[in-house]
Amino acid sequence: MREARLSDAVDINPEALTIGTPGSFRFRYIDLSAVSRGQIFWNSLDTHLRASAPSRAQRLVRPHDCLLGTVRPLQQSHGYIEDAGEALVASTGFAVLRAKAGIAHPRFIFHWMLGLSALRQTDAMAVGSNYPAVNESDVANLKIALPSIGQQRRIAEILDTLDAQIRFTLEGAKKVIALRAAISDALIPVRSDPSDLGEGWSCVRLAEVVPSVEYGISTSLDEDDSGTPILRMNNLANGKIELGEVKYSSLGAPAHLFLRDRDVLFNRTNSIDHVGRTSIWRSEIERPTSFASYLVRLNPDLGRLVPEYLVRWLNRPAIQQRIRRFATPGVHQVNINPTNLRKTFIELPVELEHQRKIDAALVECEQTIERWREEEARLRMLKQGLMEDLLTGRVRAATAEAVLEKL
Repeated sequence: MREARLSDAVDINPEALTIGTPGSFRFRYIDLSAVSRGQIFWNSLDTHLRASAPSRAQRLVRPHDCLLGTVRPLQQSHGYIEDAGEALVASTGFAVLRAKAGIAHPRFIFHWMLGLSALRQTDAMAVGSNYPAVNESDVANLKIALPSIGQQRRIAEILDTLDAQIRFTLEGAKKVIALRAAISDALIPVRSDPSDLGEGWSCVRLAEVVPSVEYGISTSLDEDDSGTPILRMNNLANGKIELGEVKYSSLGAPAHLFLRDRDVLFNRTNSIDHVGRTSIWRSEIERPTSFASYLVRLNPDLGRLVPEYLVRWLNRPAIQQRIRRFATPGVHQVNINPTNLRKTFIELPVELEHQRKIDAALVECEQTIERWREEEARLRMLKQGLMEDLLTGRVRAATAEAVLEKL
């Protein structure tokens, strides 16, 4: 593997629109906002005529060209041109890199652009505080470690394989997320006419099955974890408790406001986008924990309503819209009075076991989604490590191929 200047491996900005380009020339325009970390958002591209195109639409690109974003290098606005089947023009905010035949492999150049070496070099060269950028001569002088063209091809294939596996896990998670939404729609119906619910279902005011609510404590909070943990709105996310930003009360909390396992917390005050957020407490903290005054604890009648079902129901988008009708405006935020909340109607299975089965079906979907996400994270970490090792020559392609065979 030899070190070379990038201009030894690629032609930089090899083609451009000229004064002689007809005004009727039609093309799709790639600007910086359409490219991020190796991905081009093709659906966002606009079609232009040369006569009315943006002034920065200058760089003519071909299949297998690489786009290196020269503005704000840390954002890595880099992409790769597949066989687009139509004319493409990129912004002057990119340097177009066209691999020289027999010297550089296009996909190897693409992966190199996204590696640490290119990132560090371009960031060090960038000039300007508000709009840091590198120029064409800077790009030409970037240093790149070049193995043989055959090794480049093998390295590119390895990294492309990992990218394909990462995309597969992302698609798998998306499919299960869509399935979860469909199951939720099917198992937790929302009806304007209660008679549409069918046998085994009832529709009652929430007050009938949530006979009481309790407000949390109103006291100053800090980050001294010797105090009593106090949950706030930020700790309520997707029906669960997130512990990333827990605050504490040095004054403690009344014993009757300590949380009990499976308590349901409802966010009554915030912006319209966050009011109504609901989560269930699963004793995530092993010591007495309470909650802030802008949350309320909903106390369901456990003989009629399973807490998990209540959380599922309240977090349904259609129900969120329903309860936000009770929101009253305040200064910079809105409020949902729990008394008004409990006036709304809830659709629920009469049998508690039916409610539990609905929750169990959705839990199974969520566990599957989490497994997909864990696999995606594992593959990304593997790619990150292998990428640097391969691009710098610390690991040979054959060794990396052996790792992939074990996946």
